[in-house]
Amino acid sequence: MNHNQINKKNDRHPLGAWLENNIQVAWNSFVKLIKTPIATLITISILAIAMSLPIALQIFVNNASLAIEKTQESIQLSLYLKSYVNDESAKDLAEEIKSWPDIKNTLYISPEEAKEEFQRKPGFSSIIENLPYNPLPGVIVLQFQKKSLTLEKATILKERAASIKEVNFARLDLEWLQKIKALISVANQSIYVLCFLLVTGLLLIIGNTITLEVNARKEEIVVTKLVGGTHNFIRRPFVYLGFWIGIISAAISILLIEVTLFFLDSAIMEVAQAYSTDINIISLSYMQIIFLIFTGAFLGWAGAWVAATKQIRLLAPS
Repeated sequence: MNHNQINKKNDRHPLGAWLENNIQVAWNSFVKLIKTPIATLITISILAIAMSLPIALQIFVNNASLAIEKTQESIQLSLYLKSYVNDESAKDLAEEIKSWPDIKNTLYISPEEAKEEFQRKPGFSSIIENLPYNPLPGVIVLQFQKKSLTLEKATILKERAASIKEVNFARLDLEWLQKIKALISVANQSIYVLCFLLVTGLLLIIGNTITLEVNARKEEIVVTKLVGGTHNFIRRPFVYLGFWIGIISAAISILLIEVTLFFLDSAIMEVAQAYSTDINIISLSYMQIIFLIFTGAFLGWAGAWVAATKQIRLLAPS
């Protein structure tokens, strides 16, 4: 090596040298993971599955909430009229109810219209035609204002409508929806608990992995300390090892979620059709994916930093 090359090497900027060293250490740590595929696969698989649980629950809650909002728009209060109420009186009553607070619109369905609707349904046509008279009552359908659709208000309106002398009985199918909303609220709160457990579990698993790795290289670490190696220098490869474990685990957990949603899509659509609603499964956005990748990388780095720092301090030259 001539004097010019030596001078060039010595003239390198400290930041450039530090950056070059970090890139080299990061690459070597990644190669080390590849060289131990079985141990790496086991650790990353456990972490990926653990990370998938709160993510999957959050996706479920988000989609269930959207489905409920769409279902709420179709919730109606049906007033079945007594047999003596004629069409003219029923229409007048419908117009009167339309002026009530929290009522968006009303629709009157006459007995003849109800009969025609039943005749169009398979299996009902012959039954309706063979009856000596039309048994179907007139119905007034009430559509709620979306902003005011709560169980309390809907129940009050139901009781008020049922007290009208022309109304035989009123039917409201909102109670089951409110129960589902309560369950979703509980699930939403549970996500925070799962996230706390997830973070704790990730740090413990990564910390244990790094501890084993440090102990496996304790002789090398002791020698490095003897020749003047700092804790930062010794710790760096272990920190990058945790970084790669975290980022790969996060990526695999996202892949697991996407594959699961792909296979469940048809089953979810069948359930949606059974409840007469339209559900478009919303998965993770690009920003959420990037956030999860960075979160996995940070947790891996943090867990490795804490574990490596603790173990390296315990290893002192004898």
